[in-house]
Amino acid sequence: SAGLSDTEFNWQEYLQSSGSSAAPPALFTCRTAVSTHLPFQVGMKLEAVDKKNPGLVCVASVADVINDHFLVHFDNWDDTYDYWCDSSSPYIHPVGWCHPNPENFVWEDYLQETGSTAAPSSAFTLVRVRMLSKSSNQDASCDV
Repeated sequence: SAGLSDTEFNWQEYLQSSGSSAAPPALFTCRTAVSTHLPFQVGMKLEAVDKKNPGLVCVASVADVINDHFLVHFDNWDDTYDYWCDSSSPYIHPVGWCHPNPENFVWEDYLQETGSTAAPSSAFTLVRVRMLSKSSNQDASCDV
């Protein structure tokens, strides 16, 4: 069905006929209002854990920012792996956190090639611990 036009639909009638009540306006906040300044900005680079393969730490970018959350996008990956997080997420790390870098990857070169900047280390609010693989005492692998 095509639905009803604006002139055919009446909220008051709908609420009354369905025995419902409208949600109070106070429940809806303006998503463009920034409650706190988030140091993450679109385009900044970071290292992020692939949640579908937690032993993999990859090059990522900030794809979007809304209030105190931002969208992590893995560079050169499909957006189906993207996820939202905040600065305290255990899945995000500053540039250079993962060592050694694979295939002679050099962050400084990559930042210059992509014309981007690294998210500042001070933006990450979780106390950092070195990730270890559950199957061994080896560090998680890093991927570009």
